[in-house]
Amino acid sequence: MLRAALISLGLIASSQPATALTPVEAAAQNVQLAITLCFQNYHQHDAIHGLFVTAGFEHSTETWADGDVLNWYAAPANTANVLVLGEEGGTECRISTDLFGVEQALPFARTVIDQLYSGDILDGSPEGQNILPGTPEADQQSCSGFHVFAPRRLISVVVERAGNDGTCTMDGTSQIVLRM
Repeated sequence: MLRAALISLGLIASSQPATALTPVEAAAQNVQLAITLCFQNYHQHDAIHGLFVTAGFEHSTETWADGDVLNWYAAPANTANVLVLGEEGGTECRISTDLFGVEQALPFARTVIDQLYSGDILDGSPEGQNILPGTPEADQQSCSGFHVFAPRRLISVVVERAGNDGTCTMDGTSQIVLRM
């Protein structure tokens, strides 16, 4: 039921973060918006930052001891958070939510990107792995997800539980990682 609701919400187009919905609906709409902003602007890394702020995400930075600066974007009510890494020519967007898990995030991300991209979407990683939620390998690695050969770039989409461990473990949270 939740999966169907998330996928159907993926069909809703929005240019602003959602606020007047149930928390799960708002999370789905905000995750969709984040995927769209990153996917459509992967070749313009510097533009992505301004697009999140313009769309209503709250920007904050985190400076590490080595001088690296991380750019975080929070959707209203913390329904989704985005970390944008990299630089021109190599952007990575990590879109996370505590409101739906990896088992819903993987088909949701695919539905959103399928609406944005008319080319082939290929299952698994570019290296040929295809780790799915609930499989034995899921506790040690990210869900392989899928990849697309967009103009000028290979884009890999993996899903993991939210946080830093990078596994495909089902715990009710998710992080969709777009490596562009």
